[in-house]
Amino acid sequence: MKVIHEFEIRYKPKHAVWWYTRDTFFYRLLNRGLRQRNIELVFFIWLLYKRRLLSIEKQHEKFKSEYRDNPIIKLFRGQVMSLSEIENLKHPITSVVKINCLLSTSLNRSVLFKFLKESQKLEGLEHVFFEIDVDVRKQSCPFSDISRLSYFREEAEILFMIGVAFDMTRRDVRYDENDKVWIIKCSLEPNYDDRTIGQTPRRILKNCISTLTHFFFNEFLGLDDSNKIFNELIDIFPLEKEWISAYKLCSLAERDWLGWESTGALSKYDEAIKIWLHYLKGDELNCSINIGKIYEEVGNISSSIDTDLALKHFDLALTYLQSALESRGVGGTTKQAKKLILDKLVSIYEQKMSNNDNENLEYTSMINKYKEQRIQIIVDSVLDFDDVNSLTELADLYKSLDKFDDALMNYEKAYEAAVKSLAPTSFFCERMVEILIEHTKVYQTALKYQSIEHENILKVSASEICDDEDEVKSKNGQSAESHAKVAEIYILLEQYDLVKEHLMNVKQFYEGSGKDGIAELILTTEKLADVEAKLNENDSANEHLNMVLKLHQDALQVLENNLDEYSEMLVASEQRLMVKINTSSDASSMFFYRSWVIPVVPIIAYC
Repeated sequence: MKVIHEFEIRYKPKHAVWWYTRDTFFYRLLNRGLRQRNIELVFFIWLLYKRRLLSIEKQHEKFKSEYRDNPIIKLFRGQVMSLSEIENLKHPITSVVKINCLLSTSLNRSVLFKFLKESQKLEGLEHVFFEIDVDVRKQSCPFSDISRLSYFREEAEILFMIGVAFDMTRRDVRYDENDKVWIIKCSLEPNYDDRTIGQTPRRILKNCISTLTHFFFNEFLGLDDSNKIFNELIDIFPLEKEWISAYKLCSLAERDWLGWESTGALSKYDEAIKIWLHYLKGDELNCSINIGKIYEEVGNISSSIDTDLALKHFDLALTYLQSALESRGVGGTTKQAKKLILDKLVSIYEQKMSNNDNENLEYTSMINKYKEQRIQIIVDSVLDFDDVNSLTELADLYKSLDKFDDALMNYEKAYEAAVKSLAPTSFFCERMVEILIEHTKVYQTALKYQSIEHENILKVSASEICDDEDEVKSKNGQSAESHAKVAEIYILLEQYDLVKEHLMNVKQFYEGSGKDGIAELILTTEKLADVEAKLNENDSANEHLNMVLKLHQDALQVLENNLDEYSEMLVASEQRLMVKINTSSDASSMFFYRSWVIPVVPIIAYC
């Protein structure tokens, strides 16, 4: 109560950061509200803090300029976490971890580490120390040095705004036995976003609400919570009530459509279109994008009802989206928005192709045109070509256009950037090998990348003492499959001695897997015999062919035994059922029994 009384008397917006960093309930309340998505609490506290916290965005560029000569800095954070949370970071579902609250870090490792070690640890929780690599040259979530504004000035505190993301691809999580602390190393995830550059405050608000509604859809936010957010936004921005209501209607329409309430969805989309049409002339909001998106959704809904009506709405969507793409109004259309529009245009033409076979050549031409435009936007906007995501996006687009040389060049750049940042490389190796074998026929280079991937798989699949039987089988299967892929490329290169070497490894893995690997063992052994025949090793080839014959015979015997076993089971079951039928005099039961049991028996036997 004493702190609350002090807050009432002394609080001023310019002291917001000082109050946030002080050890009181305020920062806990704000971050808990963000984590728990307590809408009312988040809006209330944000209004108290927003002026000073938003100044972090303004200080962000100044902070980066101070480190222009030494752009790589290391930040630190200490906290307590449960073992299950630590395990999730060791094996993350995705390589990027997003934080949905304000995040405090420090430039001062020694002070923070000492404080963490001396802090009390509750039962079931562990001390965790984060080491975060930050490249200030890359666009990211805003952060700034708040030391001079902080309650604890000696901590050299760096505060990140809500939504910061960290790259966990290194999966560098280890326990320090000496200090009894978990050490987790990660890096700040770049996040280029041009939604605020050269935009009016009104357009920035619209872009943010658009992102918010996309979040509702992806996170399955409850109806009550989404309504609360829209109502709060309308209270804060009463002059924008009408078009904010249009976003609300679209959000509700999406929910209706997910619940197969097409009538309700179409009605709400129709109301939203009427609202957006009022803002079409001003062009400040560039609402052609919104109208185009709605017509696309209406077209998707109509596809299952009336194909001609769907095509009509798709054409309207194309008209408005093309208009938005060419907008020269206030702020124009950002590059980020143009990429999204081009994706929509491609998607709509693909939908039209699925509904109309007569115009496929024209539609394919338009799809390729928009993909080319998207490529140009990426090339023009990416400043840092160590950006794995942008390079991968470029490569995927070139591949979809059958421009395989350009695709290979960008996959290779993405691979090199991934190696540099210690990120996984399997995806890039697989894509390059696919193109090099199926399209460009450069087998030697394909072998290079398949061999890199093979070495990585063998490392990951190495047996460990703690592995159970299922894990051993899974790892052996991965290793065998990898050896087989390398062997296939050596076949294309006609290097049969190396083919044999890898196939022998495959055979060895499947021989140890029992009946689970019998089919693969038969195929591998037969292929091995063919290779030995090419090497004029006829005795070995005959030996392996005889082995294939024996494996076939054994497999057939197992199948026959299974059939006999299931036949006996079926006869016994039928006899028991006949007793029941004779007792109940209900002959229809017999028909029901035969109708589902008899077709299942050969399926079970085959398996």
